[in-house]
Amino acid sequence: MVDPATMAAAEFNDVYQYSDAYVAREFEGIPFAADNFDDNSYLEMRTLQKIELDYMFTQDTRALAFSRIMSKPMSEMQIKVDSLLAKTPESALKYMIYSAHDDNIANIMKWLHPLDVEMDYVLFASQVVFELKYDSACLQTTNNDSCFRVGVRWNGNELKL
Repeated sequence: MVDPATMAAAEFNDVYQYSDAYVAREFEGIPFAADNFDDNSYLEMRTLQKIELDYMFTQDTRALAFSRIMSKPMSEMQIKVDSLLAKTPESALKYMIYSAHDDNIANIMKWLHPLDVEMDYVLFASQVVFELKYDSACLQTTNNDSCFRVGVRWNGNELKL
């Protein structure tokens, strides 16, 4: 437990470090004293943590970073589309995994700017999944790019972009 005098003297980044430790402990099921936070204080702590994560990137660096990170998966999805449209040999690739920290999750969500989610804080062990989807019946009749879409899920919830 962090004593009140230490917290009173803490800078913004110090509070972020303490909150990160509390979040990790909570995720691991390690209890902390119930009098440390009421529900509102805990939400405020988590919200401050997200602010710190968001400000690690500017709008320009976020766009640069995530367009670069997403270039390989998007390229592989295009290869899969082309193979299903019989333009190229079939791709054996079924999935890709990119592991990242909470700063990446916070910033990719800000970069994507989903219309149906307001993320107050980053849940521990969050995930963002991009999935190429297609309509088999459409491929039989139309056989063009309109048969495909990319679904994006955050912690299992489909995002509206």
